[in-house]
Amino acid sequence: MVSRVPQERRARGLYSLSLKGKFCENELGLAWLMRGRMGSDWVGQQQQPYTLLNRETASRRRWQIRNRSPRAGWPCFGSANPGSKVVKRPKKDPVREDRIHNEAIADANGPEEQVMGWHCYLDDKIRFPFQAKCITAEIVSPLRKGETVAVQRMAPEDACSADMLVLIRWQGRRMTVPLSQLVAVDPDDSTAEAIADWHYWVNQGYSF
Repeated sequence: MVSRVPQERRARGLYSLSLKGKFCENELGLAWLMRGRMGSDWVGQQQQPYTLLNRETASRRRWQIRNRSPRAGWPCFGSANPGSKVVKRPKKDPVREDRIHNEAIADANGPEEQVMGWHCYLDDKIRFPFQAKCITAEIVSPLRKGETVAVQRMAPEDACSADMLVLIRWQGRRMTVPLSQLVAVDPDDSTAEAIADWHYWVNQGYSF
């Protein structure tokens, strides 16, 4: 018990006036003095029960989070623009499916044999060299949409384990880019068909 208490500590409500007219440390005051020693902010203070007001507050916060607009630059895992068009896979082409399974990946057991089959199929049917136009930008390629390049040949088979690549000449350098980002300019029928078959495979979401 103390008789002289700083005005600011009395203002905080840490002391109570006793019957003898002296200020005594109450439970809140002891908890204030003990904080920091125990590593938490209000030691001894009872936790507030989960009241109806708390439930209403939590419900309101969930509603605000669910209905707030997405911030620019933040990933959106839902539909950011419900009215926008969604890119759909092309309809299955039975003739193309049959040709791919009978000529490109016939009797292929596992990813390695599928890679070998596709590489041989494209290398046999495409007439190299040819001029090609970039139809889409890819993160693994320096080409921009609309650029024209000279395609020289297929990339080595061991470089095509994840994607079919072709060797091009671009700005005085030779490099490999995905065949899926190129279309041939004025190709013959065999070249056009082979490239279209590979585009179909990729657009259907098939993989090795």
